[in-house]
Amino acid sequence: MICRKLEECINGELQSNFLEKCDNKNRMDCIKSSDRRSVIKCEENKKKYMLENTKRNHVILYKMDGGIIAEDKSVPLNTSKCDYLFVIGDATPTAVLTELKGVNVPKALIQLKGTLLLDIEPEILIRMREAFRNLKADGKLHHGSGTFKYGDWGVWL
Repeated sequence: MICRKLEECINGELQSNFLEKCDNKNRMDCIKSSDRRSVIKCEENKKKYMLENTKRNHVILYKMDGGIIAEDKSVPLNTSKCDYLFVIGDATPTAVLTELKGVNVPKALIQLKGTLLLDIEPEILIRMREAFRNLKADGKLHHGSGTFKYGDWGVWL
C-alpha cells in the first residue's frame, strides 16, 4: 500500500492540522517525528543520518519502507524503496529521501530510484523522479558523478 494522503498529511503536520482520518494501516509507523528540534536522526542496521536543523524549521521524519510504503497487492514483495523521507517546512518545503547504506552505493541508488518510480503524488517527488530520469539519460546516475542541484533540493552521488 502506498499512502494516498501523504501530501495532505505533510501540509497538515506543517500547519499543526492533523488528518482527521488516515487510511494508512501503518500510521503508527509512518511519522517518526514532527517538530522543530535542532537535530533529527534516523537510523537502521547501525547506520544513521543526522539532519541539522539550524533554522529550527518544522521537520517531519517519515518512515518510507514499511510506513508510507508497505508491501501488499499494490506494492509487490521486494519492491525497491528508500528508508526515510525528511520534509523540511520552509517557505517552500524541501524533501530529502534517505537510504541508509554502508558501502553498497549502487544498491542505495536502486532503492532511491525505486521510490521515485512508485506512484507517490507530492509534487517534489514528481520533480525528483524527472531529475533522476534525466541523470540516467545523461549517463550521470552512478557513484562519484557529482552533486546536482535542482533549486529547493539536490542529490550527491
